[in-house]
This record gives sequence, C-alpha cells and structure tokens, in this order.
Amino acid sequence: MTGSLYSNLKTDSSMVSIYEKSSNNIWKKLLNRQLKAIEGYACQEFLDGVQTLRDIMETIPDIDKLSARIDKLTGWKLYPVGGLIESEEYFNLLANKHFPVATVIRGADNLDYSPIPDYWHDIFGHIPLILNRIYRDFVEFISREIVRAKETDKEKLYTIYWYVIEAGVCRENGDLKVFGASQLSSYGEIAYVFSDQPQIINFDLLKLCDTSVNIHEMQSTIYEITSLDYLKEIKPQIKRMLEHSK
Repeated sequence: MTGSLYSNLKTDSSMVSIYEKSSNNIWKKLLNRQLKAIEGYACQEFLDGVQTLRDIMETIPDIDKLSARIDKLTGWKLYPVGGLIESEEYFNLLANKHFPVATVIRGADNLDYSPIPDYWHDIFGHIPLILNRIYRDFVEFISREIVRAKETDKEKLYTIYWYVIEAGVCRENGDLKVFGASQLSSYGEIAYVFSDQPQIINFDLLKLCDTSVNIHEMQSTIYEITSLDYLKEIKPQIKRMLEHSK
C-alpha cells in the first residue's frame, strides 16, 4: 500500500446506490449466502454482533437507523461516504469513533467480488464486531496511531491494520476462526482461508510489518492470534515498535 488504503482503486461501473430498488435484492442474496458460508468459521464475537443486529440487517439497513443503534450500544456512529476516501480522512474518522460506510453496493452480476469496499462489506464485515469493546478499542487505537505517526511509520501501521482488521484469524477452543472483515464479507475468501492455499502463521508484529499487501488479491500469508483478547496485547507491541523507530 502506498499512502492510502483505497485511493489507488477505481470505481466499478457495476456499483449501484444503496437507495436504488435493486439494492435490497442484492443485499438479501449476499446476506443469505454469507450467513451459510460463515457457519462454523466466524468467531463467536462476530456471530454475537450479527445476532444483535439481525433484525435491522434482514433487509438493506437504513444507515441513519443503524447508526443510531450503534451509537446507543457503543458510542460509535456510522459516517456515510459517497465514494473512495484518502487514508488520512479514513483513519481520522475511525480515530474519532466514526466508521466510514460507502453508500454504494456491488451489482447483481458482481456478488463474489467488489474492487472497492461497498455498503455490504462495510456493514456486514465490520459493524457486528464494532459491538465488541476489545475490537473497537483496537480499531480506535491503531487509527489514532496512524493519524499522528511520522510518514516512515504510517506504512507499517497500514499493514498492521490490513492483516489484523481485514484479514485476521484467531483460535477459539482450539479451532481456527475468522474475524477479518474482508473474509467475513466475501464468499470466496472465507473458503480460501480454510483451504490448503494460504500459509497461516503465528502473529509476529515485525514479520507482519515486512509482509507486502496486495489489496486486489487474497493474502498468501495470514497471521493468527490466539483469541480476540490478544488485540489488547498487540497495542503495547505497537507502542514499543514506534518508540524504537524514533
């Protein structure tokens, strides 16, 4: 990644507004398929979040109503964005407990893959876990560190964010589970994680920071944490890494 999570991506012409009538049918197809796909694979904290929001997510959620629900439960709000935003704005929003949500959704012919984060990815992939305090505290923490980091450290922090928040896996009673938003919202990626294709290794902050990220491809290396609670232990590791880089 070079300074931005999304600025090097192109808008897909097949994307449609969440306010178009067709978007609700697309949402229902994505939801029904993905709920089956994550059975036995998603971490319990994510499943708990989905259950809490299930009534409002059965059809494409009204962003204002969902934001009010999230605010009441967590103190966070949803922040609608019409398209791609630069990393600086993205992480400034997260650092201030506003989750950016794209107000477009992939088209019916493009269910398996969206080249940019869309309403489906942002809402289904991220928001159920925002209800978990450990997860949202980590998101807020790393976003604040990114905002105030010197330029030479930002790329490392972007990489950590990607491999933890977008492509994260953990153990749950000894079994591998997914908590990364990219996998949780993708039919293909959830199956990929549990295939024999990716190399899944124990979390190592310094090794992770040296791992390249191609946001257009599934990751060949995935970093496993012991449980979602381990996110609390990653924070002091990041602090020490940044101190040593001064």
